[in-house]
Amino acid sequence: MTLNPLYAQIKFEHLTVADGLSQSVVLCILQDSQGFMWFCTEDGLNKYDGYKFTVYKHDPDNPNSLSGNYVWSIHEDDTGILWIGTSNGLDKFDLAHETFVHYQHEENDPNSLSHNDVRAIEEDHTGTLWIGTYGGGLNKFDRQTEKFVRYQHDENNPHSLS
Repeated sequence: MTLNPLYAQIKFEHLTVADGLSQSVVLCILQDSQGFMWFCTEDGLNKYDGYKFTVYKHDPDNPNSLSGNYVWSIHEDDTGILWIGTSNGLDKFDLAHETFVHYQHEENDPNSLSHNDVRAIEEDHTGTLWIGTYGGGLNKFDRQTEKFVRYQHDENNPHSLS
């Protein structure tokens, strides 16, 4: 068995709380189209530019801050917009203004997000965003109307989400 020389050249840099990371449990990582590294943690969203961290957290006094500090997922869509899945809803990040737009579950609105615990965000070949939640099923997000279509389990429908 031989070791490929390419693998021998890989070096890892360790980034920790001492370097500015908000928390040591990293749940998701993304490198965006501008080269920034994004780290989702149990205590905030972290942007790393190769030198320093910028940490985004929920601030109850700022309605444009991150909706929740427990950040499960992140996705950059085909237009360069960042979508953040938190334990308190889905956020769209405006990088130019460093503000967040929130999408949350509203009990009396069937076109709202089905559940606030957003675990997964993906985009299909048509540009449709799919939002996976813990406890609320799957959501299809229409960016034009800003409404959600919910796909959930229905015990009376064998063709529904399991």
